[in-house]
Amino acid sequence: EIAGGKGPTEDVEVIMIVEDGVINIKNPDLCGKCGTCVESCPVDAIRLEESE
Repeated sequence: EIAGGKGPTEDVEVIMIVEDGVINIKNPDLCGKCGTCVESCPVDAIRLEESE
């Protein structure tokens, strides 16, 4: 039952940090690289440009 490199599939908290107009979404379910997203991410999980 070890989800290697994958985070939980439900009840996942999405952490969004906005820096210099770039939204960094840290979510183990979306990233799937380490699955240890808590308060900070060791990698650039997902970077979305602000489209406003």
